Amino acid sequence: KTGKRMPVSVVLGGDPVYTYAATAPLPENIDEYLLAGFIRGRRVKLVKCITNNIYVPDDADFVIEGYVDPMEEPVTEGPFGDHTGFYSLECPYPVFHVTCITHSRNPVYPATIVGVPPMEDYMFTELTSKIFQAPIKITLLPELEDMHLPAPGVAHNLAIVKIRKRWPGQGKKVINTVFGAGQMMFTKFLVVVSEETDIHDYKSLARAVFDSCDPIHDMVFTTGPLDVLDHASDTEALGGKLGIDATKKTAQEIMEDKRDVEYFPAQPADAGYMLNTGLITGYRDLMEEYGIPVIIVSAKKTGGITDVTAIKEFLKKTVSYPGFGLFVAVDDGFDLSDISVCTWYILGNTDPVRDMENISGKLYFIDATTKAYRPGGFPRPWPAIVCSDEGTIRRIDEKWGELEQVPFFKSPSLRFKNAFRSGSPAVKA
Repeated sequence: KTGKRMPVSVVLGGDPVYTYAATAPLPENIDEYLLAGFIRGRRVKLVKCITNNIYVPDDADFVIEGYVDPMEEPVTEGPFGDHTGFYSLECPYPVFHVTCITHSRNPVYPATIVGVPPMEDYMFTELTSKIFQAPIKITLLPELEDMHLPAPGVAHNLAIVKIRKRWPGQGKKVINTVFGAGQMMFTKFLVVVSEETDIHDYKSLARAVFDSCDPIHDMVFTTGPLDVLDHASDTEALGGKLGIDATKKTAQEIMEDKRDVEYFPAQPADAGYMLNTGLITGYRDLMEEYGIPVIIVSAKKTGGITDVTAIKEFLKKTVSYPGFGLFVAVDDGFDLSDISVCTWYILGNTDPVRDMENISGKLYFIDATTKAYRPGGFPRPWPAIVCSDEGTIRRIDEKWGELEQVPFFKSPSLRFKNAFRSGSPAVKA
């Protein structure tokens, strides 16, 4: 604000709680060292830096001191592999000028590996959902019973909230509260359920959503702030959100809405017909496996273009289901065998306001394909999946024999080999 140089000190290592505290969604003006001391049960001893007046933990492994000059032009940074499982692409950022580097005796440089979830950073997310439940319950949601941020949601794409349902409209009240609460405002998909639902059992959770949700009355679409790492929205850090009220409905809600929640019968034959006619290249029916009316299809890519229009038109002309169900389109070549990875991909690639469309009755279509491949392209660069290139995979395989008593397993990156490996962090049509 003053236009003067801002001193900066970067701490690496020390007590692992420092790293967590730095990521915690604390209110404004609350010192992260207070949280670190609270978690570990003793205060954090601080010492003054050498070239600025910032205090840092005395047990840090490395301290990098410097400054940022707000009068300087930003420079391009990136791309980086990120915790979302996609690359963070090039972006202008301020320059950090280093004035001093100090370290402890025998320092350890901490690092983590990012990629398609679950990875190490997921434990931070899980820890946050546990530590901050009590403050959220006291200050915002007295009805809160439990909260969960599943690994495929990479912290900000999906949140599950369980409440004590006592009055009509309470589920929607919680949706509106969460979408406006601190860093929870970055949540893209939010599901609210009642206390009888186990939110850590994904099969029963999914069934509860379809049992209790009438999409006409219980899905709340809105637009708001998103995490800057979200790549699916047309505009950076701003896009669509979806709140789903899957709580058990009161008598008043049932009478008011004249609701009728039922499944459409499992119809893999429709997906099979699309497969035979060349509209899709594969599909997976989740009704038989999980008891939920969801069919995931691989949209055919032709001449560098993935156009889901033909799939939607087919569904509109031939499908007429009275109950709630989903058809979801992902990219040609994407591995449908792992439902957790499919969920991650669908959440990451979707703007719910733009990409969810009512097809017939309560049947919805979700376009979770790469938007860089759609006709007309996409207004922003679209990131590729974080995975190793063939040369790296080969070198690691060759070194495997040097490991003792470690069974060989294939690189996880191979499962994404057919998915948009253009040799660049950004997808190219």
